[in-house]
Amino acid sequence: MKSCDNTSVGVIITDHQGRYLMFDRATFPVGAAPAAGHIDHHGGAEAAGRAEVEEELGLTVTSLTPVTGGWRDNPCRRRPGARGTGHGWTVYQATVTGDLTPRACVMS
Repeated sequence: MKSCDNTSVGVIITDHQGRYLMFDRATFPVGAAPAAGHIDHHGGAEAAGRAEVEEELGLTVTSLTPVTGGWRDNPCRRRPGARGTGHGWTVYQATVTGDLTPRACVMS
């Protein structure tokens, strides 16, 4: 099992009617969520945000605007990282293009 890198990114996507793109997470922690994931090997928060949207939803990010961030002591399915349980979050609002093609559930 991987160790948590204690850094995560979330990407808020809305359509022209102001509806939020959320999906039901099938893996721990379960619940409704936007595209999100660990920064890991992506090189930085912006690159991770773009990659997570592509990986999870099949959409291409055309712009990212930072909206909030900070530490949350939320658990993940990985072993606790150097900072314990939790993540330093960076959250973006995104503009996207493409056809929504969600990825099948994959455990990592």
